[in-house]
Amino acid sequence: MARGANTAAEVWESLRNFFLRDSVHNRIQNRRKLHEFKMQKGGNIMEHFFEFDELCMALQAFGEAITFDDQLIILLGSLSGDTDSIVKIIENIQGVDLFRAKEMLHRE
Repeated sequence: MARGANTAAEVWESLRNFFLRDSVHNRIQNRRKLHEFKMQKGGNIMEHFFEFDELCMALQAFGEAITFDDQLIILLGSLSGDTDSIVKIIENIQGVDLFRAKEMLHRE
């Protein structure tokens, strides 16, 4: 990787490019995991929330900020058919936020 470099600047640039490429790969993989994330029918909602939050935090660690509105949309879309009725209710509440939606889903 940096063996052919003749100066410290070339080594640094080579390493920087390598880790940036790796970082882009990780960001893409984590974003894909988030968008493909689905709850199994009959699954535990709290475990689902925990895994969802972990995926969001992993993306944030790579500098990929996901707004709470986007998180809410992705979370509601990731739920199993068991929760369709409460999801419809949440979707129709004006100004609902991620915290309130999670609270309602947890109570259900």
